Amino acid sequence: MYEKLSVDIGHDTCIGFQEIKLDARTPRGVSYEWNNGSTDSILQVEHGGTYYVTVTTADGCLGRDTVHILQAPVVKIADTACQSYTFHGHTYTKTGVDTVVLPATGGRLCDSIFILDLVMHTIIHPVINVNHFDLSTTMPYVSYQWLLGGAVIPGATADVYTVTQNGDYQVVVTNDKGCRDTSDIYKVTNYTGIDDVQGIARQIRIYPNPAKGMVHIDAPVPVQATIAGIDGRILIKQAIGGTMLMTQDLAAGMYLIQVRDAEGRLLKVAPLVCE
Repeated sequence: MYEKLSVDIGHDTCIGFQEIKLDARTPRGVSYEWNNGSTDSILQVEHGGTYYVTVTTADGCLGRDTVHILQAPVVKIADTACQSYTFHGHTYTKTGVDTVVLPATGGRLCDSIFILDLVMHTIIHPVINVNHFDLSTTMPYVSYQWLLGGAVIPGATADVYTVTQNGDYQVVVTNDKGCRDTSDIYKVTNYTGIDDVQGIARQIRIYPNPAKGMVHIDAPVPVQATIAGIDGRILIKQAIGGTMLMTQDLAAGMYLIQVRDAEGRLLKVAPLVCE
């Protein structure tokens, strides 16, 4: 007399993407019948559900076992991002499909499965271009916001910004994909406004006047001086930073001397008499 047939196909579990094998083989088993109609001793399981098997021995003894398999939840996330996308502590930087498995916690049986379908957009880092006191970017963007000292400059949303004071300038740009980036700092230290120009002009000295063979230019900043005839034609042009103009080749008479800074702004115009 045989004892009751013992069959063990495993404990309750969870299934994700990989198949599970339920093995009902016993030394005495000669036939197998699963609830899905299979008669194999091993059942390949692809989906969650309840599975049971009846095993029969040669002398007609029966053994049964049942297992409950839960289907792991699969969440599909399709998203777009700029430069990078962070999900549960991991950062993705490329377009593509990734599978993320989060281990079960809090007494749950199944892991959580996420399928990330990501489209990654990029933006070219903005670089500030400088033309005198006009700031722009080396390539076009959809929108601009200029900053001074890290703070928004109200109304400064054009592609070109004319500085109004010394300081640290940046620009926040957006491209046609909605991606944003901020430029590196461009430091302005040589700005002079109208008040400063007038102050510099008051400090410029032109002597002697009348001039006898030469004229000296004293200025608090590097300047370029020119001597023109009354008709406006330039006769002598001084290099930037020079301090003296030779006038010995000029005929006696009345001339105009113009003084400009290194940015080309007119600081002073004065009559000059040559003897």
